[in-house]
Amino acid sequence: MNRSTVKISRAFIQKPKQSNTLFQYLNLPSESFTTISCNANSHSPKYKFLLSDHLKNRRLDEAREVLNKIPYPGVHLYTMMIDGYALNHRLDDAIQLFEKMPVRDTVSWNSMIKGCLNGGDLITAKKLFDEMPGRNVVSWTTMVNGYLQFGKIEVAERLFFEMPVKDVAAWNSMIYGYLKSGRVDEAVNLFRKMPSRNVISWTSMIDGLDYNGRNDEALIFYKKMVGFGVKLSSNTVSCVLRACANVMALHLGVQTHCQVVKLGFSFDEFICTSLLTFYANCKQMENACKVFNEKLHGNVVIWTALLTGYGLNHKHESALMVFGDMIRMAVLPNQSSFTSALNSCSGLEALDKGKEIHAVSVKLGLGSDVFVGNSLIVMYTVCGSINDAVAAFSNIGEKNVVSWNSIIVGSAKHGQAILGCCKKLDAFSSILVDINPLR
Repeated sequence: MNRSTVKISRAFIQKPKQSNTLFQYLNLPSESFTTISCNANSHSPKYKFLLSDHLKNRRLDEAREVLNKIPYPGVHLYTMMIDGYALNHRLDDAIQLFEKMPVRDTVSWNSMIKGCLNGGDLITAKKLFDEMPGRNVVSWTTMVNGYLQFGKIEVAERLFFEMPVKDVAAWNSMIYGYLKSGRVDEAVNLFRKMPSRNVISWTSMIDGLDYNGRNDEALIFYKKMVGFGVKLSSNTVSCVLRACANVMALHLGVQTHCQVVKLGFSFDEFICTSLLTFYANCKQMENACKVFNEKLHGNVVIWTALLTGYGLNHKHESALMVFGDMIRMAVLPNQSSFTSALNSCSGLEALDKGKEIHAVSVKLGLGSDVFVGNSLIVMYTVCGSINDAVAAFSNIGEKNVVSWNSIIVGSAKHGQAILGCCKKLDAFSSILVDINPLR
């Protein structure tokens, strides 16, 4: 055991609770790292621990100092540092370090290519891919995903068919790309040609078909998936429930709910949200409430799903009660929460309640949000308070076409001169020019 190892061991014994950070936990200030013997093994776990701790806490400069002090860093440690740079949008530093590596393996090449793609640099990623020796299936799939990410579906397609070996992940990537770009028939044909499929393959098809408006086909794929005995994932169940909600397939949705219970997914937040939306769309608010009341929720998305469900079923009083409960339970509403609550105020023409909710949105910093602002304009217009509608319109940070349409329609409805209410009508005209499809 060398001297530095003894020093570290004593730190563990004498001061185990000194600090949350691993560097201080080991009682090793950064300057003391220089005392570590140059004969130490560069693959020792302590180097990996120190480097990993800095990277996990986004202390990139400190992590680089650790790497620089290691006499002969291994490829794995270099790759960790490159991943850290890439994940934190320091792509230039990642590339410079990659170029300094004395030895690179397939993992380091793939990490650098993926980092470039995630950083928006397709040109450098392609250059690295072309230069890479011994590309494997991960390398090819990474580039296929990259081209799909940049909307270059034809290039991705050509690269996919050039792959010398394709695993199920490569097939799944291409299918997802087809579905995302609306080329559904090509996705279906490619799915049928797959030599083997996994749960991701089936889930991608179900989700993609539903996303492209082919909801019935999505449910047919789900039934086939169950028939083949493929085990459902939580993501699969969420996609199926969403498709059931879109076509109001109550019977199949209830069967899927039973599967949720059997698989132990009942308390999964995404599935809970999907169940609430499904029952709300099928006009089964009593069942939606049962799902919601199965546990105490702190997730704003679940609360908003119940709130929106009540509004969808024209039970606006109940919707506003849910919104009030959210506030009392310290669940901070988001944009969708405010939009749904304000829509219910419009349904009830409850001006005073709408003003209360408006005040809450301002306190939470959402008073100038375009989605909340648009709902405020509609609510104030419906309730006959056109001056408040104009004020809400003026407070919107970045207005969109819906904002302008809402205030113009509201002004006309109440006999106000549009020019008097909206002195920025010239700006609206420029928006119309920008979105003119005939240009």
